[in-house]
This record gives sequence, C-alpha cells and structure tokens, in this order.
Amino acid sequence: MATITTATLELWIYRGAFGSKPSTPNYTITKENKTGESIIIFEIAELVRDYIEIEFTGDYNSIVQSSWVEWTLTKTLDDSSVDVTTGSRIVLDGYGYFQDEINPELPYILLQSNNKMYVKDGDLPYIPVFVDVEEGVYSIDYYKNGVLLLSETFGASLTPLTADLTTFTADGTSITADMNYIGGAGSANYVFNATTVGNPDTVIITDVHNNTETVNIQYLTECKYEPYKVSFVNKFGVIQGIYFFKRRNDSNQVTSDSYKANTLVMGTTNVSYSTSTAQNQKFNVNSRDLVTINTGFVDESFNEVIKQLLLSENVWIHENGTVYPINPKTESLTFKKSVTDKLIDYSIDFEYAFDTINNIR
Repeated sequence: MATITTATLELWIYRGAFGSKPSTPNYTITKENKTGESIIIFEIAELVRDYIEIEFTGDYNSIVQSSWVEWTLTKTLDDSSVDVTTGSRIVLDGYGYFQDEINPELPYILLQSNNKMYVKDGDLPYIPVFVDVEEGVYSIDYYKNGVLLLSETFGASLTPLTADLTTFTADGTSITADMNYIGGAGSANYVFNATTVGNPDTVIITDVHNNTETVNIQYLTECKYEPYKVSFVNKFGVIQGIYFFKRRNDSNQVTSDSYKANTLVMGTTNVSYSTSTAQNQKFNVNSRDLVTINTGFVDESFNEVIKQLLLSENVWIHENGTVYPINPKTESLTFKKSVTDKLIDYSIDFEYAFDTINNIR
C-alpha cells in the first residue's frame, strides 16, 4: 500500500454566504511525513480561531459568532500518485475540557449546558440551538402551562449541494468531504436563538434524529433590586445570557503614576517654595469601574454556567438599553450543591473592560 510522503493543506476562513471564499487561501501549510510514521497531522484550531470575530450589540437576532472553513488537502504518496480532497465546515470559537479528550464535537441540538433558565418577567427567553438538516434541530415547540403556543420546524427550505459524504483514507489519514445541505447558506444561520412571546415555560427541542432536549423557564419579578442581564460566549462558542436578580455593588479602582516635582523658586536674594504647589505630582490618572452582582437562588445546573462565564473571554452587561464589555474578576469560586448548601446563589465580581476617562485616540 502506498504511503503518504507530503501533504499540503489550503484553508479558507470567511463569513457570509457559503462559497464566497477569498481568491487565495488564508493559510497554505505543507508538511512532510516523519520517518517511521504513516500519518500527517494538521492542527488548525488556533489558525481558524484568529478569523472568528464575535460581534454583539445586545440584539440576539444579529449576532456574528461563526465562520465558514473550506479546505483542500493534497496528499502525495510514495508511488508518485496524488490524492486531493476538499471539504467545509461551519466553525465556532468553543472549547472542550480535558476530560472530553481530543477534538470534542459540539452537541448538534442545545448549545448551552443548563436546561433550567431564569428570565426577568417581561423579557424574551433566548435559547441557542444548532440548526442543520443533517445533525441539527428539526423542530422547536413552545408550551405554557401544557398548552402549545408555537411550533417551529426547520429544514424545509434547505438547498441540496452535493451527495458527496465519502470518507477518503490514505494510510491512516482521513477527512470527510462536503456536507449534503446548507441551511440558508450564510455562516450566521446555523445558530438560532429560539424565542417567542407569551412567556413559554417549557421548550422542547427535537433534532433530526428525534432526540429531544427540554428547557424549563421560570419568569421572575424582582421587587427590591434591579435585575441585570449578562451575556457571554459559552464553551460551545455561542452567546447565551443569564440574569442576576439580587444585590448590586459598584466601586471604582483608580490607577496613576507619580513623580516628585522640584518646587523650589530661585529668587535674586533667596530660595523659596509655595506650600500650595504639590511636591508629589500624579499623572496618567485613570480608573476602572467594578461591579459585584448576585444571581439570586438558582438551580444546581448553574454551577456549569457560572464556570463557563468565568472562563469566557467575551462578556457583556446590559444596562439602559446598551451592552458594555466586562471582564470577570472572580478567579476562585466554591461551587455549591443543594444537598449541602440547600439554597444556591452566586456573587460574581466584574470589571468594566474600558477606562473611565476616555483615552481612545
């Protein structure tokens, strides 16, 4: 059997309509086979991640968080034959845990870890799901008190592209070719935020293989404190929101540099200084606003949600109709369990991700 000697991988990473890739690949990587080995491995995760830009303005219907990847893999074998395979995928900036082992895959249905949600009364719930005719969501049913409010079905307008799902192999190297269908053709169309009016309390999500996920929603009215919504990119690479219903504390942290000024005034007959002139002078003064907010009592499944929030590189707080970027400051947290802690709530520290004094030039 022929053995692979070299392989060249061309990668195109882009947003928008499928097929609108740049004329030249973003990356072209050529690797030679090591002596004694029969496979060549390309690690592309960090390369792809550089081209996934997340844009969020507070509108869950216009989030930019995914991109297309297309590739051409050219393998040269030791018998001088050449094997060329192509493929494409939709990509998100997610991650797996160590326990998930190498190359964990997204769940092709519910793109959040919690099946219990707490939503401010009067707000719409948003549930991120994966929509694709082959592995994604087929239908979403919204119920309130057991009565069906709305049923949405996906896949009716999917356009067939190719029937090529062959797996090509050459001495241990494998890659799957093009997908059969593309839903909506745009890179943003594969993540759908399920929502509807009418305060649904149960949402049943069914995928194309008839597997289901049930999300239970509890609407809360907070009389004493003003609830705040925080949105963040979770481990699946999509934006989800959680509410903090209880006490909020604000603070400010000032930073500055200083120097010791020479305040002496040389006269013709004497030397003096003014007691109203500072000797220790500050400069480069600025500050960061800090906020601590409390979730209120939540289900134990929120332990995983809080963990992903603290691990997120993209977090926003919703205030007065605007979203502002914030960074979690809490770096150590003891997760609570209902069996020992009875009631579970969390206070999280955040820092606004910009200076108080505008220094953008």
